[in-house]
Amino acid sequence: MLIPYICRSFYFFAGITALISEFVPQLRTEFVHYGKVKTTTESSNQLENLKAQNQTGTKSSTSSADFFFAKINITAILRATVSKNSFLYFYLFGTMVSCLLLLHVSNWETRKTMYNPITETDPWFFGVWKTLECKLSPLKSLYLFSIPTKNIELCEPFTESVFRSCVWTLGLYTIHVILRLIETAYWQPLSNAKIHIGHFIVGIFFYILTPFAVFADSIYVNGSIPNSPTLVVILATLLFFYSIYTRYKCHQILFNLKNLSRQGPSSLETTKDNQYSIPMGGWFNRISSPHYTAEILMYFSLYFIAGTNNISFIFLLFWVVVNLTISATETHYWYKRTFKSKYPINRYALIPYIW
Repeated sequence: MLIPYICRSFYFFAGITALISEFVPQLRTEFVHYGKVKTTTESSNQLENLKAQNQTGTKSSTSSADFFFAKINITAILRATVSKNSFLYFYLFGTMVSCLLLLHVSNWETRKTMYNPITETDPWFFGVWKTLECKLSPLKSLYLFSIPTKNIELCEPFTESVFRSCVWTLGLYTIHVILRLIETAYWQPLSNAKIHIGHFIVGIFFYILTPFAVFADSIYVNGSIPNSPTLVVILATLLFFYSIYTRYKCHQILFNLKNLSRQGPSSLETTKDNQYSIPMGGWFNRISSPHYTAEILMYFSLYFIAGTNNISFIFLLFWVVVNLTISATETHYWYKRTFKSKYPINRYALIPYIW
């Protein structure tokens, strides 16, 4: 169970860190804010604060060397950013891992065993997984058998056959990351906005780990067997496709607004630099960030398909809800600060009539 524990730990600590950062002003400005929310005004305020701190420190008895190292070690880390266009790497890594894992899992489901009788070996992807579980995991002693066989090498924590619902869940998730890769690579306008380097690193790890988290709990001998009724799977699948379609429509509205704003003055209500406009139409009539709402619904649909007893997916949902709720809230307040009375008063951040 090493892989599920790694996934759960990552989602939990990422979610807690995001919550803490949201309530610490400097962390919120530098780490949580990104894109249009990371305004020039906020950056200027931070620079003024740093100058004030340095002036205060000059009058104290602390040496100039201490201030130098403090400025290098803390300020540089807090201000390290990469281009928002780097989101493309999230979906690139996610697509590669998801497609490769889906290929192996599909073959496993077809053979009804992880072991490949043709090559007389485990697929290399699962070979790496077994190495982690059987040789590096602190729980490896639980997997040892007294009578070895050539294919399990004294260690077989995995079930003989993978459940079809697991394959289906992973397949839907793979569709999601492929669509996001296409959107980001071909349709989304390039941006001059920045994201914090920590935000970028967390995103990379998220999209590498999540393909495992969506089904990993159920492939261990003592794991959680998927228990979603057929009707629930069907309804959740419909919700999945409805969610990604809604998200696609919302993204198209945002992409079109971005392109129109860059063409110069128009009838649209835009920021002073003509970079951003108030989105209209569809779910935007009631929600400031409906694409985040659709994303949350999509992950909930996968959760119901994977089985509500999937503990790793619960931790995954915790991170997704925390992350997107914070992003939606910050975006909502940015719209209200930027457009003031011109911004529709009947819009909510994430959920109509609630938040």
